[in-house]
Amino acid sequence: ADDFLTLEYRVDAFGSLSTVCRFLYDVEHHDPLTLKVELVELGARDAEGSQLTLALQVSGVLLNPQEQ
Repeated sequence: ADDFLTLEYRVDAFGSLSTVCRFLYDVEHHDPLTLKVELVELGARDAEGSQLTLALQVSGVLLNPQEQ
């Protein structure tokens, strides 16, 4: 049995530029998560660009997962 498990997630969200930036910063720098950002896609949700859409793919490794 492997002593680690690779996890991959996709997140779709929207918000202001400052909200999206803060979210991305927290994903990469939140210590217990240790996630790697694999893919980022940004788009405008409105004509002014005040609301952004975010598609994010992240991966991480879980060490010594419990057997089920």
